[in-house]
Amino acid sequence: MSMLEPVVAVIGGGAIATSFIRQLADCATRGGMRRIASVCVFEPHESPGAGDGCTNPHPSAWLDAAAASMSVLRDEPLHFFDWVMQHQAQWHEMHPGLVLHPQAHLPRALFGRYLEAVYGEAVTSLRNAGVAVHHIRSAVKAVQPLKPLQVPCAEHAVVTESGATYAANAVVLASTNTDATAFEHLRHHTGYWRWSRQAAAGELGLDATASVVILGSGASAVDAAIALEDAGHRGRITVASRSGSMPLGAHSAAQVELPSAGRFSREAIQAWAQQRGGKLRLAEVGELLLRHFNAASTGPAGSGSGGLRELRERTWQAIASATADSADLIWHLLPTHERRVVDRDFKSEWLTHRAPLPAATAQRISALLASQQVVLRRGLASVRAEPSRAGFEIDLVERDAGHTPIATTLHATHLIDATDSPTDLTRCRSPLLRSLLASGQARPHEFGGLDVDFDTSRLIARNGTVQASIHALGSIVSGTYFWTGAMGINARLAAGVARFITESRGDAVAPDYAPRGLLPAGSAAATLQRASASHMPSHMPSHMALHAVVNNPPSSEYR
Repeated sequence: MSMLEPVVAVIGGGAIATSFIRQLADCATRGGMRRIASVCVFEPHESPGAGDGCTNPHPSAWLDAAAASMSVLRDEPLHFFDWVMQHQAQWHEMHPGLVLHPQAHLPRALFGRYLEAVYGEAVTSLRNAGVAVHHIRSAVKAVQPLKPLQVPCAEHAVVTESGATYAANAVVLASTNTDATAFEHLRHHTGYWRWSRQAAAGELGLDATASVVILGSGASAVDAAIALEDAGHRGRITVASRSGSMPLGAHSAAQVELPSAGRFSREAIQAWAQQRGGKLRLAEVGELLLRHFNAASTGPAGSGSGGLRELRERTWQAIASATADSADLIWHLLPTHERRVVDRDFKSEWLTHRAPLPAATAQRISALLASQQVVLRRGLASVRAEPSRAGFEIDLVERDAGHTPIATTLHATHLIDATDSPTDLTRCRSPLLRSLLASGQARPHEFGGLDVDFDTSRLIARNGTVQASIHALGSIVSGTYFWTGAMGINARLAAGVARFITESRGDAVAPDYAPRGLLPAGSAAATLQRASASHMPSHMPSHMALHAVVNNPPSSEYR
């Protein structure tokens, strides 16, 4: 192997890994790019491509985003939808009656088929270009630096759970499974069940009238409640979370016209920041959002307060959609103490509008809520097993109209954990992530996940330096990029990593094959300090909270 022809190790084989591999293939087959010697894909499943979320999903599982937002290719946003249209003969019998439109939400199983096809195309393209592709059916437990001359030209030893070791020049962490939950202490108790996209509620074996509490109130919790009904459950289902709010049903963003929506483009945001010394201020961002909200929400809203609420929801969904591609840049350009305010007081509200439920799913959960078969509760404080009562105790602290705390304890014989994996990776059970943190090759980000260089997605080590050739993608870098739950965002980041690897000429490798080691992190190495107190109560509606931050911004000190 030439020292300029790297071996690329991809850890993970799901949607994000597929996006990276396909775009790496596009770069590798383009003239003038750095040649790749081989690609090793570490994925325990029999076939890479679909990943956990799209392998044998529950029939009621729909994609959380419209088809036009699910392409794995940055430069071809309709790639998924076009594939669906071109391959109807392959899936029509399994999914009859689908409404095919770029803004339609399609079955998760169909997206899984698409991913498998894209992965196959990428492998063929790479092999036709002379790049070997190897699928190693094993999880990875560690990535270790190689000593000089230990393996010529290689920089990393990728160690699998079976104990095998593979040498690589570049490593891409593309697995989003942190193998963790906030309720680890309940994992081995009878009646506890961790929800997954491919789960079947019938496997619970519970009585049709048993008391069930679902922890979490996001899209996974909604899927779990609907799956229980599909399995014949007729008892009360309580959905409990801290916020007590579910994602909204999707509205068509086209119904709301945003004036000067181009102000939210990455180019416009970057130019705006340059005019302000390279940073943005939360008050200024809030003022821009309010200006668009007020201008767009003054149109016809139907009659009564319900029509006004719907118009506001549609307007915020349109704004969240318009800022989707630049939210990470806005986040990056805010000072740290103001990002703390956003993280605590605005992020959940933004996500509620940014990731709405598919219309069919929203209708079903709305019907379950209206019939009170599903009850939504807020103020989730703690959960504990009570073997003597054959079940679990769930403590809630809710607030009345005067914001007085009211403590309540629920009892359930069955507990379904539909919460998201913790973003605090120091609590995760993944041997690989724990190893990277323990060895100092990575450090946790204050706002969740692993800390990475914003421009290249390379890990930042404990000492603040940037790893030369270990990249990370997906939910494990959400702290750096604000939110990585959309395929379009991950496709853009994956494309950047693919270009970085194929455009690097290896000039950092000395003639004696010394490892590249670590590079300076620059401003990314600045120590994060504590935030000043926030001025905003968490119960405020989003447009009122924005008024508060515009009129009473946090301290102007850049920490």
